[in-house]
Amino acid sequence: MKSYGFFMIVALMLLAGCKERKTVFEEFTSFERNSWQKFNLLSYDFEIDEPVGDYDIFLLVRYNENFPEKFLVFNAELIASHGEQRLRKYNLQLIGFEGNMLGAKSDGFYEVKKLLFKDLSFRETGKQLVEIQSMMKDYEVGGIEQIGLRVIKH
Repeated sequence: MKSYGFFMIVALMLLAGCKERKTVFEEFTSFERNSWQKFNLLSYDFEIDEPVGDYDIFLLVRYNENFPEKFLVFNAELIASHGEQRLRKYNLQLIGFEGNMLGAKSDGFYEVKKLLFKDLSFRETGKQLVEIQSMMKDYEVGGIEQIGLRVIKH
């Protein structure tokens, strides 16, 4: 009986430690001919009404079998309403080393999710901006159906 009580206390502590996650923004950009051009800068702006708390920002890539490389190379820049900027370069693997498509398959495409910025706290409310730029070697990259941004508060 003592061990049952111990496990109940541990379970309650774990549940109390879980944070509610809420999607506060999600938007996708579709591409003509499923092709992302190198200088087509993707801009996603979203409002932060509650700067207190932690936010995660994810990139979602929906692609098909015509993607020509193993990795999608891109820059992601966060420009906060108070002027702070954060720029990072990413190499997101879409094709496995055995040639298999990575991610969840749905409606003829695959979707891969990449965490761009983790546990962000914003200094103030207002409009935030995330810009995504292709850094692929070719001017045009086929096989990209949509790219999206998701912001989650926890």
